[in-house]
Amino acid sequence: MKKTIMLFVLLFSIFMCSFSYAETFYEWNVEVELFRNGDGVVKNTWVTEEDKGTEKYLPIGSLGDSEILDYRVRENGKPFIYKSDWDSDDSREEKTGRYGMIQKGDGVELVYGIGEYGPHRYEFQYRVTDMVKALEDGQSLYWQFVNSGLDNPPEKMEIRIKGYTPFTSDTVKMWSFGYTGDIQLEPDGTVATNIILRLHFSTLPYITHISIDHGMVGR
Repeated sequence: MKKTIMLFVLLFSIFMCSFSYAETFYEWNVEVELFRNGDGVVKNTWVTEEDKGTEKYLPIGSLGDSEILDYRVRENGKPFIYKSDWDSDDSREEKTGRYGMIQKGDGVELVYGIGEYGPHRYEFQYRVTDMVKALEDGQSLYWQFVNSGLDNPPEKMEIRIKGYTPFTSDTVKMWSFGYTGDIQLEPDGTVATNIILRLHFSTLPYITHISIDHGMVGR
């Protein structure tokens, strides 16, 4: 049987109320770069207006055999300082310019201090090991970048996916559904969409290390 790659990226338009976000959330951009070994680097940009609270956090659950590594945060080109013993009860001043990671069951919370009240453009990224998994009949990426139920979703959101070699119309088929927006293959070989994306590859470009069942659960 000819093997294929299934790349599923599920990005839901209903957000999770347990997320810690701004009163005004202008924009959320996600850039994903996939590497030959199946790892992926996820870069997030949040454009916000802060007027309360002390920290922001992004929960990532159901990691399975994957790990979150190389997490870091910066703003205006200035890197934040990692705090290994993050305490959510610390003051806003104590958290300013700091970030940390909290273990939560089979996942983590990526957290950082908001700093001064007012406009912000936060940039943070992390690496997911074995983001691309092996199936009996191919490979897949199934990752939920945005969970469901957020009280205050961003006014604008875009996700861009880049493979270790450029995607082409000959090697990838694309579907999008369940939202108002579009999906397109860019001239530079990346795929851009607003919310939900499914890609189907006709080759096996990734060296995968972890196998999963067809009945896998989304993140």
